[in-house]
Amino acid sequence: MRKQEKNQAILNRIKAETKTPLPKSLAPERIAERAAQETVAPKKRHSARLVGAAAAAAVLLAAGVFAAVHFSAQPPTLTAPEATLEEAVPDAGDAHLRTAESYAQVEARFLSLRDEAAERAKADGSLFDRFNTGSKESTDLAAGTGKDASYGTTNLQVEGVDEGDILKNDGDFLYIARHDDDGAYVDIVDIRDRQTLKRLARIPLAGSGVSGESQDCLLDSTQLFVSGDTLTVYGCETVWHTENAPESYDGLGAVQSRTFVAVYDISDRTKPALRFAQAVDGRPVSARMQNGALLLVTEYSVPLYKNDDDLKNASIPCYYENGVKYRFPAGAVCLTENDDARSFLTVTVLDTAAGAVQHKAVLGAGTDIYCADDTLLVASTEYAPAGDLADAADMAVFRPADADTRLYAFSLADGIRYRGSVLLEGAVLDQFSMDAYNGFYRIATTTPDGCVVTVLNEQLETVGRKDGIAPGEDIYAARFLGDTAYLVTFYQTDPLFVLDLSDPAAPKITGELKVPGFSNYLHPIGDGWLVGVGAQTDEAGAAASLKVSLFDVRDPAAPREADTIVFDTAPYTYSAAQSDHRAFLELADGTFALPVSCSGAAKLLPSGACRLSAENGKLRVLGSFTPAEASGFETLRVTYAGDAFYTLSADALTAYDLTSGAVYDTLDYPDAGGMLS
Repeated sequence: MRKQEKNQAILNRIKAETKTPLPKSLAPERIAERAAQETVAPKKRHSARLVGAAAAAAVLLAAGVFAAVHFSAQPPTLTAPEATLEEAVPDAGDAHLRTAESYAQVEARFLSLRDEAAERAKADGSLFDRFNTGSKESTDLAAGTGKDASYGTTNLQVEGVDEGDILKNDGDFLYIARHDDDGAYVDIVDIRDRQTLKRLARIPLAGSGVSGESQDCLLDSTQLFVSGDTLTVYGCETVWHTENAPESYDGLGAVQSRTFVAVYDISDRTKPALRFAQAVDGRPVSARMQNGALLLVTEYSVPLYKNDDDLKNASIPCYYENGVKYRFPAGAVCLTENDDARSFLTVTVLDTAAGAVQHKAVLGAGTDIYCADDTLLVASTEYAPAGDLADAADMAVFRPADADTRLYAFSLADGIRYRGSVLLEGAVLDQFSMDAYNGFYRIATTTPDGCVVTVLNEQLETVGRKDGIAPGEDIYAARFLGDTAYLVTFYQTDPLFVLDLSDPAAPKITGELKVPGFSNYLHPIGDGWLVGVGAQTDEAGAAASLKVSLFDVRDPAAPREADTIVFDTAPYTYSAAQSDHRAFLELADGTFALPVSCSGAAKLLPSGACRLSAENGKLRVLGSFTPAEASGFETLRVTYAGDAFYTLSADALTAYDLTSGAVYDTLDYPDAGGMLS
């Protein structure tokens, strides 16, 4: 009874602190309710503790350091009931979707796939032309919630849906995820005195270097979420089996990845305390958080072991709690008609306060996600098999036009419900190339015949399509804002296209602008204005200098480049915001800032940041922030709090006066080995 009272108190506290309504299915009580439904038997009846010399997965000791879940050299035989979970009910027209009736059904599918792979290996000696692997993570009216606060927050695609990052800021403290010669860790830095930087705590994350007697482990892709007094850390632990790895047809048996989630109580910033930790098979694709509910998307590639028992044990994704490994219940696995898939796309929703969790696994893969309200879209780029390419030159270099995109759709309105998937022509660029709006999904892709915007209904049926946009060019940036889409394509000039999507059945181009260079990222700033962050190009079309453009799109039929600023103080200048939208910062006063890095000179040039304004159709540099010494490291993130500005690079965190740019203080990382991003 005491446990029930404690759980209810936690739920009451979550409700009291929640200001923005969650989808009903993500409310803590619904997560707990559905998690209870998915518990078909006591855990100790359908799991086996895995022991051995090799330490691998990401779970934590109470002291706050990741402990190891021990695996034997051979995959163990797991026991679990054959009972199914609550069946997923497909939408009308999605009769091809079904949940697994038993573990044996899923195991049989991978045994068959393995046998086909073995035959192909005999025939041509190669499997990799058949399977698609790879990861790209990339960050719809949001322009960063920092505009409503006196400190900087992560630049978001969808307002109210947080995205993990290597730097988080709550106005009083900075939270930094990094790895270097000291291993992987999270630093908590006190910035309440704006002119000093004081490290209060360091949370070590095990997994870097050697773990166990016979396995090498690497922890990377670590990302952070901070909400009040809760710090959530997730990342990927890759384990190499250096001895006694089961033989497989694809080589994956020697390498395994798991995604860990660790939740800390940071009410005392000097002593972070672990609340709980979990892990799931596969590498992280991306994650989102809304009001304490973490949505985590991972991809688990099934090793095609030659031994039947090894393959059966590996054919179901597993999750980990307190050092114990559990199989996903069979009813949480959705089988599809994607016959070539030998990986699972897994979706996990975790209540970071109470620890309740839901899982769903679908045959497939993922590279980018879009999440808003009760919709989750996952895109996977599928490149043409080598044998289908025209010639050897095409095999050497992939263009986006050589690929298609499989789009997976999930509803979060009542738990995690898989709607289905659809294969779209062309390659999706990143998360900004897709969105959900008024019951429709809009996707922008690059194809051999030009760029395409496709509009789908919630049954994944095409209701509208605009193709033939900029033949021979690739999409370099995309942004969907309400009834309008903006596309930047590039070959030698930078066309900006404005599309009217108000009629989903008839998307149309309303305006086009051609200017030199290109934009990699488009950011809405004020009504009818876009900031483009990209590059000025030379006569050959090669990127040379960082370029910031201000586009006037108030008249959709006549977009214009109102102003530009080119940073040409070095042979090559660029910004992290060109490849990662989270590096772009919008301040509360409407100004914005971005990292500026320099290279190509005979001597080291300092990399820092600049702050700009966009008023009355003009761009103006308000200030620059340059460290006292040049290190050669790229500036990765920028943020601010009050009258102080901060830059983060692999080797240092630097504080500046926001107005003058004078350096206040520097926190050095002398053993810089890179950032976790």
